[in-house]
Amino acid sequence: MAHWDFDNLALPTDTGISQTITVQPKKVTVEDEILGDGIQAVRVSFPMLVYDGAEHASLSFAGNGLALRLQDRSIRFRILSHRGSTIRRTGTSLGHRNGLIEEAYAEVPDSRVVYRISAP
Repeated sequence: MAHWDFDNLALPTDTGISQTITVQPKKVTVEDEILGDGIQAVRVSFPMLVYDGAEHASLSFAGNGLALRLQDRSIRFRILSHRGSTIRRTGTSLGHRNGLIEEAYAEVPDSRVVYRISAP
C-alpha cells in the first residue's frame, strides 16, 4: 500500500488531495479524496486503449463498471465506493503511441471515491 498527500499543488489554500494505492496480485485499488470545503463531486477517469493499430477493443459497460478485451487479454475498471455511479465514454479517440485511446469516466457525488483496476 502506498499513500500520498499532495500539498504543493497550485490549489486553493483550503484544498488538498489524498490518494492511497493498494497493489495486489491481478488488481490495483485506488482511494482518492479531495479535501476542502465545498467539494461536491469527483470525476474518475480511465484511459482505455480502444484500438492498437491491428484490432479494435471489445467494450462492455455495466453501471459502475466496464470490461475491455483486446487481443485475448482483458481488464476491468469498477467504482467500488459508489455503486450507483455510471461509467460513460467520451466518444472522442485520441492518438497514442500504442494506437487510439478514449477516456471512460464517472462523476461521483462525493469528495471521496474508491475504484479498482483488475485482470480477471
